[in-house]
Amino acid sequence: MDAKKESQLERNGRLEKAIISLDKEIADIKNLKDQINSVLERKQIVENLQTNRSQSVVILDELTRQLPEGLYLKSIKQVGNLITLEGVADTNARVATLVRNLSVSNWMESPILVEIKSITVNNIKQNEFMLNVSLKSQKAEEAPNKKKMGAN
Repeated sequence: MDAKKESQLERNGRLEKAIISLDKEIADIKNLKDQINSVLERKQIVENLQTNRSQSVVILDELTRQLPEGLYLKSIKQVGNLITLEGVADTNARVATLVRNLSVSNWMESPILVEIKSITVNNIKQNEFMLNVSLKSQKAEEAPNKKKMGAN
């Protein structure tokens, strides 16, 4: 009986050591999973930055293409996907043309005229305006395809 009891105690001791060893491995695995998640989050941030890297150039290029003659911009501000444009135009019709141009743009959508007011600069009547326009969300695959098409 004593021999069986000692044999069982030895097996219990080996099992307890194995359990402790496995608990350490589980803790290491959990730590590795946390590190993997952290690296994947950083990778996603870098990918987003890479995708949006040329966005400011594209926005400025698109704005210059859409601006009608007789209108100039004094300020361009971007917060997220919302761009606020402030400028001066010869006539209200020029501002209306800008709004129409931006509504059919490949990169911008939903222009909203916030304010337009008449001002006098050097005895010349002009129209000062402010409008908001949203960026169209570009898919990661879509932007490089457009660049390739434009390069051909």
